[in-house]
Amino acid sequence: MKTESLGQLLMDFLEYYGHHFPYETYYVSVADHTIVPKAGQDWIKNDPGRLSVQCLANLERDLTKSAHRIEEVKDGFKDSFRLMKECTTPSMHGTAAWGGLLKSLKRNGGNTLRTLLCLGNWSQIFEFSTL
Repeated sequence: MKTESLGQLLMDFLEYYGHHFPYETYYVSVADHTIVPKAGQDWIKNDPGRLSVQCLANLERDLTKSAHRIEEVKDGFKDSFRLMKECTTPSMHGTAAWGGLLKSLKRNGGNTLRTLLCLGNWSQIFEFSTL
């Protein structure tokens, strides 16, 4: 993982949480640095499709318990992954792919990322990873 670029890590994150993460059966344990089965965890709200993230300060608290629009978040991850993949596929380089990505980011309020994407160079974008 230490040899992967920030761009590849972002793509992996978007693909995993948009397409593969088992929202129904697992939660994110920050303390254990892994995902853990939800079964038997009384502190997790009984809503199987929801993302649950364990609080590091209080291990019996779900940081995402008040998040109710997870389907929109998952769709955002999926759309961002698809559009970024199109932009990085050699045959798809061009204004159509970038335009779709920029429209998606604008619609979702991604002003900082949209501004960085306008630089037109992926390596420059990820130099700003500390923003």
